[in-house]
Order: sequence, then C-alpha cells, then structure tokens
Amino acid sequence: MAIRDIAATLDLLTPWDIPGRAKLRVGAGTGDGAYILLDMLRPAQRVLSFGVGRNVSFDLDMAMRGHTVMLYDHTVEGRPVAHERFRFHALGITGTSDPAARLLSLADHVAAIEDAGDDMILKIDVEGAEWPALAAAPPG
Repeated sequence: MAIRDIAATLDLLTPWDIPGRAKLRVGAGTGDGAYILLDMLRPAQRVLSFGVGRNVSFDLDMAMRGHTVMLYDHTVEGRPVAHERFRFHALGITGTSDPAARLLSLADHVAAIEDAGDDMILKIDVEGAEWPALAAAPPG
C-alpha cells in the first residue's frame, strides 16, 4: 500500500463539521478512550459498549450523562469501575454467534435487549474483531 493510499484512508477518519450540528468529545484524553460524537445525545439512548479495558472514561462519561451503558467483554472478570448505570455482560462480539465461546453477533446482542429501541449508540473497540462483526450485521 502506498503512502498516499494510507493518507487517503486516514483522511476518511477525520471528524468533519456538519452544518447546524456541534461535535462533542466523550471520554478522557485525546487517544484511546475518547470519542467524537455529534451533540445529539439523549439519555434514553442505550449505549452498547463492546471491549472493556482499564480505560472506561467513555462509558463513565455516557453513564454520567444519563445513559444506560451495556458493557460487553468475555475476556475480563467484570467492569473495572462501578456505576449504577453500568450493566456488565461477560459476552463478546463476533460475525457468527458461538454461545459456547460466549460470542454473539451484533444482531443477537440487540435481540437480547428488552425494549432496546431503535436509536442506540454503538462503541466497539475489540482489537480488530469489530470488522467481521460489522460486516455480518444486517442493515437494520
């Protein structure tokens, strides 16, 4: 891959301005753990957060904004920080569900949520496994 191809790909990851919409940094720092979102958040939106590490500043920030945060990770014992709005599940995400391995597809995770609604916030940081999970997800 040529340098110009890498630069073009990285340009796609730049948060662009959208007329009439402000951006919002959620989570601490400028590296892993911080995300840029459009400032359109509503506390009724559930957060599905796949990949629980030591830095849960995004999840904590969202919980403090009034969101219920569903934390998913089959590789850790539990949530590293307690919060009344955190719901931890020892399950991972994959393209094709394998319940014996504690891995479910995105569609199966969503189907398991009571009153999920159709306006959830999705955060996936699972060391590259997000790509097959997203590729297998139905458009809905």
